[in-house]
Amino acid sequence: MSAVIDPTDPSIRANPYPTYAYLREHHPVCRVEPEGILGFCRHQQVKAALRDYRTFSSQGFRVMLA
Repeated sequence: MSAVIDPTDPSIRANPYPTYAYLREHHPVCRVEPEGILGFCRHQQVKAALRDYRTFSSQGFRVMLA
């Protein structure tokens, strides 16, 4: 994992889809700033993380969405 994304960046917020496509292709697991949480960009990874509640938590997104 070497990609870092800041979803509050105005250029990403204006049109996030090219960034999402790039991440899916090149960095399917990335660090989401400013909270430093992990982001999963492929369907299979998201499904696996959602099913593994002991390893993965939604606490980071609660901070971001507040």
